[in-house]
This record gives sequence, C-alpha cells and structure tokens, in this order.
Amino acid sequence: MREIKFRGRQGNTWHFGDLNHTIGLPEVRIDEVDLKGTWTLHRVNQDTIGQFTGLKDSSGRDIYEGDIVQYKDFIYQVVYEGKRFASFGLRRKQDAYMHYFGEAMEACDCEIIGNVHDSPELLEGED
Repeated sequence: MREIKFRGRQGNTWHFGDLNHTIGLPEVRIDEVDLKGTWTLHRVNQDTIGQFTGLKDSSGRDIYEGDIVQYKDFIYQVVYEGKRFASFGLRRKQDAYMHYFGEAMEACDCEIIGNVHDSPELLEGED
C-alpha cells in the first residue's frame, strides 16, 4: 500500500501528516502524530500544502510536490499534473514538455535542494 501524506507550513514551521479540510471551514489543517501516538492539529497556509510523491531522493529524503530537485546540471520543480496524466512530474520553464520520474531520471538520482516556498530563487535562472 502506498503512503499518502502531506506537508504544510504554519509560519516558518513545516508539519507533516494527514490533510484535514472540513467543508465550510476556512482553515486547512495537517494532523500530525508524534512517536508517542499523540495527535496535534496544525492550521497551515493552504498555499504551502504539497503531497508526498511516494519517492525518495539520493539522500533518502521524501520528495513532495513543490520541492526543487537537482539532477546533474538541471534544476526541476516537482509538480502535480492532473489534467492529462494524473501524475507527479518535473517542470523546467525552458522545456516544452513535462518530464517524469522513471522516464527522464530516477528519483534516487536527484537531490532535493529546496522548495518553492522557502527558496523560490533557485528557479530564477530557469527562464
């Protein structure tokens, strides 16, 4: 069974866990559980929410939607492409098409170097 989890930022702190969005309420929460089994609900900025891709980078870190990864000399943004393929992909502004893990490169050959929320400047040279 694949692991489904999300991350979202509250202030400057990232929280990881289940996404909790109740219809009619303005807030979105990440329900995080600690090693003792205690649940904590964190109201997070909806714009920072990203889903776990199910893949890990070269250091064994979880790759999330919104991460910025480097493969060789290339820098990509991890995005969810739901219109045609319902898949996580890799986007570069100068490319005419989307790349996909397993097609262009393996996730384990990439390194997470940041994300679009904490370090958007990493994508500035990608025009």
